[in-house]
Amino acid sequence: MAILTLNKTFFAFNQRKNPVSRRQNRKEFDQINLGVEKIPEHRSSDYVLDSLSQILNNQSLSPEQIAKIQLRVIDEKFNSLAKKYRFSKIDEVKNFLSKNQHLISLLEEIPSRIYQHFGNGQGLLLKVSHDPDFPQSSELWVFILTELSAKQALPLLEKFDEEWWLKNLEQTFGKLNISLDYI
Repeated sequence: MAILTLNKTFFAFNQRKNPVSRRQNRKEFDQINLGVEKIPEHRSSDYVLDSLSQILNNQSLSPEQIAKIQLRVIDEKFNSLAKKYRFSKIDEVKNFLSKNQHLISLLEEIPSRIYQHFGNGQGLLLKVSHDPDFPQSSELWVFILTELSAKQALPLLEKFDEEWWLKNLEQTFGKLNISLDYI
């Protein structure tokens, strides 16, 4: 799973760096017959194609270079999230997200979805919680900081859940929750 995450991270960085070159490399790679069984589309990733293209061009990356790229991408995405959220224990949230990078794209979309239901005046807080009975298990919570009463806010949260959140919940693998925090 860590390799797949690293692969997706590197692909995102490399694609942003030079998308035209990426398309050309992919075309060239598709034309090469390596004499191996073709990987079904649902199991392959663009990074695999990128990696093979780079190896063919003698431009492979060392593990250290890949790790540096991954950290740089995580930092950029975290900085983007910092514009949308407040953090409880920022280092804990950053560490959690570095281990659960699949949540980042969802976290980027959540604020606009929440604002559609609650209005733009709501603050958002990210907090990692740990189950004392299962120390290895942790979850990230998005708290909607609202001045609305429970009577006003709960129906909005239910509507948000029904219209968007429950359809996207599966992507979290049980690692992300959304709740209200009355201020």
